[in-house]
Amino acid sequence: MRIAFIAKRPCVRLGKELNALVPLGHEITLIADGLDITKPYSNFIYCNQPGEFAQAIRLVKDKIDLFVVHNEPTWPVVIVREEAPEAKIVLDYHDSQYWYFPSQEEVMASNESVRWYEEDYSVAMCDGFVVPSDTCKEELKTRTDRPIVVLPPLCSRSEFRYQGLAWAGGLVSQGGHSIPGLYSRVAEHWRDYTKLYTYLNGKCGIFVYCPRVDEEVFKAHYAPLVTFLGKAVYDTLLDKLGEHSWNLVGNWTEHRVWQFSAPNKFYDALAAGVPSVVFNTQSIIDIIEEEKFGLIVNHPDELLAAWDSHSECRKNLMLKRSKYCMENFIGRVEDLYKTVIAQ
Repeated sequence: MRIAFIAKRPCVRLGKELNALVPLGHEITLIADGLDITKPYSNFIYCNQPGEFAQAIRLVKDKIDLFVVHNEPTWPVVIVREEAPEAKIVLDYHDSQYWYFPSQEEVMASNESVRWYEEDYSVAMCDGFVVPSDTCKEELKTRTDRPIVVLPPLCSRSEFRYQGLAWAGGLVSQGGHSIPGLYSRVAEHWRDYTKLYTYLNGKCGIFVYCPRVDEEVFKAHYAPLVTFLGKAVYDTLLDKLGEHSWNLVGNWTEHRVWQFSAPNKFYDALAAGVPSVVFNTQSIIDIIEEEKFGLIVNHPDELLAAWDSHSECRKNLMLKRSKYCMENFIGRVEDLYKTVIAQ
């Protein structure tokens, strides 16, 4: 198939899909405002502004069988539909405000239920969807009758690591963080780790990779609680995660998003060879319950009490993780692409 991947902000998930699709013979043109040169693709067009995306779509539309828009944001769907009205469009929909906020959670001064207009009109223009979890699929089915498939953010088998570069121990936490008061939006509270880190401070090592590590207000808040390991490019992160005893997935702080989330950080840890301790994240809890290669907890004391079980969990993980590689799941996405093109 001749496919255009479109992303205003290309993310790790997009790269994971490229790793699996390009070796299968698909010709993929990446239209985005950034590029990871370690990932495979056939062609690349740099775009940053809506007008640039429109020009790129006009340039390639007669040579493309399917446009796949990776959100967030979601509005590039509109640009595709404007410039290529007959195009077949799939939305790789891994981030939605509807998964952060219940539709009735807040009634604004307008006396209306919360709606997310950009997502609503973009969803209405698509022919199919890829989402990260079963709960995402069930929620999206309330908003569309178009076909939906589930694709977690798995790593390719070629990205699996078998030996850490060194030993560091402790709990490793990677990805976005927020702090109290920095955001007023409830949607950001899910990645405020203050409560968890404060409780564990002095009881185990906490090591953090985070893109916000250079912000002074951020460092002032978290530095007394954790050891910052800075930022890491993705391949280096996979090399380094395996040096630790446990990987953090979810948060002690409950939030609606954990009902829907299928975090990259869990599948990255699988590839790196480090077992995960999981708070509140249902899609990952289901896997851990089946495979026994991690720890499910409701309170950090449960982690501390079972700390040494990481050795047995790691052994199970190394033996079973090949089941959870992108190559074993990408076929369902190919089938969706073919269905949408044939419509």
